[in-house]
Amino acid sequence: MAGEQPKISKVDVQEVFPTPLWIVDLDPATYQPLNEALRAEIERLLTPRPPIPRGANWQTAQDLHESPRFARLCEVVMMAARGAMRWWGLEEHQLVITGCWANINPPGAHHPRHTHPNNLLSGTYYIQAGPEAAEIGFSDPPPQAHVLMPR
Repeated sequence: MAGEQPKISKVDVQEVFPTPLWIVDLDPATYQPLNEALRAEIERLLTPRPPIPRGANWQTAQDLHESPRFARLCEVVMMAARGAMRWWGLEEHQLVITGCWANINPPGAHHPRHTHPNNLLSGTYYIQAGPEAAEIGFSDPPPQAHVLMPR
């Protein structure tokens, strides 16, 4: 016994608090016409443009996924979400978009830390972001773990 090399019979990894993050880059042939159409529709929703005080942002209603004008965006979102569900081994579960909205964040705007209660997946799609745009931030452990209550 003394002097023998220890032997390991099994190694396993347990992901106790995983926070997967999917980054999906679209092909230019997909995102260029999509972004043009989305920008035009959001500008239409903004007309007349409300005053947005410096440091504040503007947000549409959260039902854009119900509009035919956002159907192509929803198609892209569902494609990405199905990929995430496959990764988890949950591809047999039905996916439903529960809310979709647009944010306009002028220079100096801040979008506060928040959760999307009872949603397994959340996403952000950038139509336009310049070099001075605020960075997106994520927390670990995610506060979402305290509000996700599947059946």
